[in-house]
This record gives sequence, structure tokens and C-alpha cells, in this order.
Amino acid sequence: MLVRHSWKALSFTCLVLLLAGCGSAGLNSIAIAPTTQVLNSVGATVQFTAVGTFVQGSHPPSTKNITNQVAWSSSNAAVATVNSSGLATAVAPGNVNIMASMNGFGGLKGSSAAVTVTGGGTVGSNLTALTIIPGSQTVLSTNETGQFIAIGTYSGGSGEAVDEDVTSQVAWSSSDVKVATINVTGLATGINPGTTTITAIATSPNGAVVTATSTFTDQATTNGTQLATLTIYKVGNNASIGTVTSPDTSPANLINCGTGTGCVGNFPIGTTVTLTEVPGTSTFGGWSANCAPGPPNVSNTCTVVLTNNDTVGAIFN
Repeated sequence: MLVRHSWKALSFTCLVLLLAGCGSAGLNSIAIAPTTQVLNSVGATVQFTAVGTFVQGSHPPSTKNITNQVAWSSSNAAVATVNSSGLATAVAPGNVNIMASMNGFGGLKGSSAAVTVTGGGTVGSNLTALTIIPGSQTVLSTNETGQFIAIGTYSGGSGEAVDEDVTSQVAWSSSDVKVATINVTGLATGINPGTTTITAIATSPNGAVVTATSTFTDQATTNGTQLATLTIYKVGNNASIGTVTSPDTSPANLINCGTGTGCVGNFPIGTTVTLTEVPGTSTFGGWSANCAPGPPNVSNTCTVVLTNNDTVGAIFN
């Protein structure tokens, strides 16, 4: 009788636990990061990550990296491909969705990220030169930042050189991190007064290592900045005849880069500035990656939100 009673108690306990959610956790949703990405050259890559949210009865949801468990796919392999580990590669200019899917509660679960490829054809081309813009940069307060941009010059198939933004593809470093640090996007931050050398290192498809340097000077007397400086640099074969403006109403066209290598505008922190390339006799090659593209299929505009000093490159080939 004692054994029978224990068996009944155990069965009842298991039933209660099952109803409370003792079954195995199931996939409820998938999130992809980043959700959007702009690739500025053919052959450029971006690594996507898939995170699954799992539910188990009444227990709190849990998350897990499932990048190598989901099935990755591209909505248009002619624009970008993606491998089984979530690494997407730009093939040609255009828009594409990168998708991740996996079986879960109620059937197949999925998510997608939007990729825009804006760059020209560098497939089969070799990197022949690397330039950092600006060539030097000075901030006047601690924690003030400065954006550096790397422009790569590729040997085109016809022998004509082509310039492209490779800021996200180079390795950035600061020679003195006590003066300033620099992150993977080329954003330098002043730490203490002094000057440091900023270096960008890139590897050409043929294996050659190409480098470029600039300097960053911190002349700190205060902390922070109240009026942000936006600097536009025009680069490329036809930079001297390319034109960039910002059609702001007060004051009108605060940014107006006609002839020359660029121009500067000062804006209150938090200002959103829209830049426009004025069509002319040059071929516009696109904006640096830190300037968000305008409406779809409108390649001659971009916007930048000034949270500190910033630099934008405009390429004219």
C-alpha cells in the first residue's frame, strides 16, 4: 500500500509539473542584428547574428544565439549572397533582404534584415592606395570626437582608378590611446591633451597590405562640445567640380561645397543635416557610410545626425 501511494503521489507531481511547463523550451521568435546595413562596395561583407527567443510553459522567455542553427537565405543573390554562418557578401548595387528561418512553436519562424549595396564594381580589382580624410583633426575639449573616413583607390578593369569608401573594412588604430582612442568605424575620442597618429590598414584582394595615416590632436581645456562641426570632404578624380549642398532654410545652404576639396558647417548638437549632391558633369560615386542614405533609389542625398563633430565624404569619380 505504501508503494502504491508513493506511485500515485509521484504521478500527480509529474502531472502538476507538466502543466506548469516542464516540457522542452520551444523557439518563439528570431531577431537578426544588424537590422539594416549599407555596403559601399562590391565584395564588401557584413556578419549577421540570429538570436532566438525560447518559451517554456509559464517560465520567463530566454534568448540564445542561434546564428549557426538557422537557415540563411538571400531574396536576391544577384545583389548579395549569404553563407550558412550569416556572412553576407555584396555582389552588385541594389536592395536585398537577408533572411534567417528555423522551425519553432506553430511552425517555421523567421526574420529578415535589409541590405543596400551602393558601391561600384571592385570585384577582381586590387587596392592600390589608401587615404584618410581628414589628414589631421583637432578637438578642443575632452571626450570630443572626430570622424575619420578611409577612401580606397582600386585599379579598375579598364585601367581607370576608382575610389570607394572602405571605412568599415580597414583596421583602425591610435598610436597613443592615452591621448585618443578610435573604434572600428573610424570615430576617434579625445582622452587627454596631446597628439596621436591614426592609422588605417587594409588588405588588397591580391594580398598586399596598404596603410594610411592621419593625426588627431586633443587641445582640451573643457569637457564636451555645444556646437558641432560638420566637415564635408570631396574626393575622387572629379572632386574639384563636384558640388554638395545642405538645403537648410536657416541659414540657406549652410553647407555649399562647390569648387575645392570641401567645406565646413557648424550646427547645434542634435541637428539632422540633409546633404545633396548637385548633378553636374562629374560621376557621383556615393557617400561615406556614416551618412544614412536618403529615400530608396535616390543616391544623391543622405542625412547625418550631429551628436558631436562629424566628417562626411562625397566621392566623385
